[in-house]
Amino acid sequence: MTCTGKQSCSCWYYNNWDFNALGTIFDQLSGEKNIYAAFDKRIADRIGMEDYNPAELHYSYEPYSRHPYYGFRMSTRDAARFGLLFLRNGRWGEQQVVPADWVGESTTSHSAIGPQSGYGYLWWTGEGAGGFPNVDEGPGTYWASGWGGHNIIVMPSRNLVVVHRVDTDAGHMVDDVKIGTLLWMILDAAGETGIGDPPLLERAVGTRLTADTLPQALQACPLRTTQGSTEISVTFGPSQTVSASAYGAVLVETRWWLDGDNYCHDLGPESGGRQCFQVLQNGDQLTFFDLDGYVSMRFDCAQQ
Repeated sequence: MTCTGKQSCSCWYYNNWDFNALGTIFDQLSGEKNIYAAFDKRIADRIGMEDYNPAELHYSYEPYSRHPYYGFRMSTRDAARFGLLFLRNGRWGEQQVVPADWVGESTTSHSAIGPQSGYGYLWWTGEGAGGFPNVDEGPGTYWASGWGGHNIIVMPSRNLVVVHRVDTDAGHMVDDVKIGTLLWMILDAAGETGIGDPPLLERAVGTRLTADTLPQALQACPLRTTQGSTEISVTFGPSQTVSASAYGAVLVETRWWLDGDNYCHDLGPESGGRQCFQVLQNGDQLTFFDLDGYVSMRFDCAQQ
């Protein structure tokens, strides 16, 4: 991020190598055999994890650093136990396994990375627009996020832990948009309120745009959305061009077209390839639903 004049700004940088260096510090100061053995003795055994086996895990090294990567593999039920341990403020039965003060401190945002969004000590924090898209998880929510969509999501205000798993061994990945939609459906089925607008076309409020009304609505004003900590602006040109930018830099430029009453674009193979959407307008908001009727993107009109 670049600041000019009298602007005051800060940058937040997520870096896995900081975690790796932290692992080296732990090994040098703890007196334990390694992180996996320490976790087994201090956490897994005490809360009754059934599948965790430190012998199956090992450090991974890269030639350009002496600090190893210490990836964890954990079953769904063991991950749920870990989430429940934190939901209970570090207590398991009659044991205080993790100090309650540490649970509170580590799951509190120490780095503000966006509206209602932050980062604690290896936990992400957020709610509403700062949490998973398409759902309001409630105040105080935090989660551990793994590669490809593995998540342990703790919602203290709803007394709930949700573990989301993905078969990443087979190359599958699930993005936060789909996870957020699933969380909304879980909370809705449980009768929870204040969870945000329905991310389902069949329950959405607004007017379905058609081939006759879509072009005018898209070009009426620049659109704005927030993804994670990044605010993205999207502009639709008169010659069916679309441009997305963040922090003044263009992220992607391509063309869009109509397929019947559906909006379509192709962002290339790395960004999903050819995609088509049903578009709903509600006031100054445009919501793009995939062809199965689930929310993909929400945009607000950025009045000039």
